[in-house]
Amino acid sequence: MIEWNLLAIPQNSSNSNSYFFLVYIVLIGLLVSRRIIRGIRGRKYKRSRIIMAPVIYLLLTALLIFADFKLYGSEYVMFLLFLIVVGLIIGLKFGEKAEFFYKDNQIFYRRSQAILVLWFFSYIGRLVILFYFPNIVILAELVDVLLSFSTGLLIGEAFVIIRKEIEFKNKHDITSNN
Repeated sequence: MIEWNLLAIPQNSSNSNSYFFLVYIVLIGLLVSRRIIRGIRGRKYKRSRIIMAPVIYLLLTALLIFADFKLYGSEYVMFLLFLIVVGLIIGLKFGEKAEFFYKDNQIFYRRSQAILVLWFFSYIGRLVILFYFPNIVILAELVDVLLSFSTGLLIGEAFVIIRKEIEFKNKHDITSNN
């Protein structure tokens, strides 16, 4: 019988690495939680934020994908990159659900929080697997698929949000430097 202890210290790691890992997960969790809460209420629109957030998610995902490059090989990495593209295409549909509105004479928007939640749990799950269960390959592969796909969803949604913001400004005859 396998005993699962998620709070155990990884065998190949020191206590300081384990604490760093825990702090890293907590920081990512706080940042994503903050984004989710702001996204539910509506967030002030800044094009730079819409562009940079998916870039950061893509970089974090790529670091995990390429961390196991030697173990899985180039075909696997190419498959995960393909899933990012598939997610991007489907994310274009999710982006249509984004809403724009005025608040205090500024443009605000709401977007799908489900995609961000999926990405967050996939990312944290992949980190846990990487450090605590590196030998459970099928689980790692499943989480890699979800992580790559959700990263693509975030990127596709960002493209549509930028387009919808331009349409919103044109419809309301707004000019700004965003």
